[in-house]
Amino acid sequence: VTRPIKERILHNNFDCKKCYLNNHVFPVKKYREGLTYQGNLELNFIKRCDNENIKITDGAEVEYIFNNKKSSYKIDFCLPQYKLQVETKDNHIWHQEQVKSGKWAKKEEAAINYCTKNGMKYVLLFPNEIEEFFKNLLKR
Repeated sequence: VTRPIKERILHNNFDCKKCYLNNHVFPVKKYREGLTYQGNLELNFIKRCDNENIKITDGAEVEYIFNNKKSSYKIDFCLPQYKLQVETKDNHIWHQEQVKSGKWAKKEEAAINYCTKNGMKYVLLFPNEIEEFFKNLLKR
């Protein structure tokens, strides 16, 4: 109890029962050469692509400006045969805060501009939309 709060947080797992948020950042993991993921939502998306024989690679990294600061946003995946850049997103607190602050709008704007310039389409998917996405994709 006498240790600083930051130190106490580092050594304990604090979980939010509503959104599964905790104080541990999802590390970037390598699935195979040219393909990385963070968290189960992205891993499940990769596995679904593999099961459907859909080529999947890491998405593009795009620059954007927010609050006069230049940053970069890495889109989760690219499905080259469909000319899609795909972002999978859980509606957790980090995302909600970025939406509220306007940061997410700047990221999306940069992603859409990148896709337009490169003849692609940007798709944002939440967990409840993924099944329908694959149904529509496989009908093409």
